[in-house]
Amino acid sequence: MKQYYKVTFEYSEGIYCTNLAHAETAEDVEREYSRYNWSSIKPAQPWDVDEARAKGMPIIEVEPAPQPEEAPETVPAADPETVTTDPAEAAQAAPAAPQADALTATEREAIERINARQNAANLFTNIGPADIAREIETMNEEQKEEVTPAPYTITHNNAYNSIEISFSGKPAEPIREALKALKFRWHRQRRIWYGYTDEQTARAAIEAADTPATTDAAKPAKQDHIRIYYNGLKIYGGKLIRCFYSLDNDCTVRGECVSISARDYDDLPRDLLPVTNDTDTYTDYFDSDRATITPAHPLYRYFRYAAMKSEARDNVRYCERLRQQLNSGRREPWPGHFDTLRRDLETREAQIAAFGAMTDPGQPTAADLEAIDKRRQEAENARREAEHAAELAERERVLRERNEGRRLIEAAAAAHPIEADAPAVVIRWSEHPAFSAYDDDALKLSIAAADKIFQALDLKQHNTRDTDTGHGWYYKTKFRIIGTDPDGEEIDYEGRFDIGDGEGGLINHIRNWGEWCRTHDAINRELDHPADTNDILQFADYLEQFTA
Repeated sequence: MKQYYKVTFEYSEGIYCTNLAHAETAEDVEREYSRYNWSSIKPAQPWDVDEARAKGMPIIEVEPAPQPEEAPETVPAADPETVTTDPAEAAQAAPAAPQADALTATEREAIERINARQNAANLFTNIGPADIAREIETMNEEQKEEVTPAPYTITHNNAYNSIEISFSGKPAEPIREALKALKFRWHRQRRIWYGYTDEQTARAAIEAADTPATTDAAKPAKQDHIRIYYNGLKIYGGKLIRCFYSLDNDCTVRGECVSISARDYDDLPRDLLPVTNDTDTYTDYFDSDRATITPAHPLYRYFRYAAMKSEARDNVRYCERLRQQLNSGRREPWPGHFDTLRRDLETREAQIAAFGAMTDPGQPTAADLEAIDKRRQEAENARREAEHAAELAERERVLRERNEGRRLIEAAAAAHPIEADAPAVVIRWSEHPAFSAYDDDALKLSIAAADKIFQALDLKQHNTRDTDTGHGWYYKTKFRIIGTDPDGEEIDYEGRFDIGDGEGGLINHIRNWGEWCRTHDAINRELDHPADTNDILQFADYLEQFTA
């Protein structure tokens, strides 16, 4: 009686499958799966069988091994001259056991198709040899479908504002790739291709893909990147990006220009246009893409023509309204009103005439896009050169300040050495390049030397901080004053001097801080009755005697 066995085996290197086998004995199952490098066989539990049936797992029927036929009493020896060389007869006479080879490309594709189908149906992914063989047969049948690029029909779907293309058979691969490039998609139920480009573009793409390939020298220069219209533009034949145009109306540009603004928060192509957008999500301000181009831009003539066409279309309708008002026979609502309308009508009619005299430049060519790429590359090279020059200038400035500052520190320290029993200043750390050669807490100066160094560095930085050289602001510097006062008590005062604030030297900085503390409370409120002095002001007066 047959029973179920759960079999896990290595179908190929790194790929494992699980099946249920229905066989009389485990030896029959082992014989069936002996062609694989590794297999594990054990009796299946009832719930394994229920789960396999519920999830559609393969169940392999294994027939028992055939019984060997009784050999005849005498077996004549084979004559070498009569040994067959026909492969079919040789295979029938001595069948070879199949070997476990590596997966072929077709088998891997079949496994991927089965996995995708089962994952989409939320089924347990278990693939056996029989499943792979059936999938390969299905793939072969699909490849036998007739491939006919024509005839085809194009219909317009007004409900979705799209076009639909139906072929009498399966179109050739170049045609399918051409349709995909135009963002067409395949509708499996209706058996049609649908997209949102215009009929003329779709027909041109199909005919171009259906023609035999020519040499590169004979191919015309084409581009499908951008197409410009009076009401917007399309990128790669996709959805129309609705835009409105403005002529010679940008205060930042002197002379002719065309301003392009996207409607409905669409995105303008940043690889072709100098797009700006002032959206600020922090303040919930959302802006639309806009760009302004001048005659130097390769696409200027196309956008200029599209903008004038849009303006002429609006002017035609508006001129008709003006004529109706002028010919209505009504009384003039105020003196000069009709004269204003007539001047407006003349201006708009002149704009319509100017557009009629223009020559349609067509659509951008591949040469135009190459010119844009060259222009963008030149701008990028110029930006990098300017950035590199700025880096070199900044490096030279830092090195110059470092060397000048170090000479200043050494000269001040030599001119004003630390005297015995006099307080000293320790530079804990500083952002200024002049102190970069010293470690934290390593530089120790006298009061006079520190006062002169701070005064010189602060004056120089303060004079440049408000200029356009890009250096400005200040350098934070942490200092500590140590020593003993005349009463023998230890001095330990810490502060931060901002080089560039214009406070002068070290003594002035401490005195300014003491004056602030004298006139303000702990939360920076000005006192109604400030004290005459405080400890910080007295400390500044004490230190001043060491600056002489």
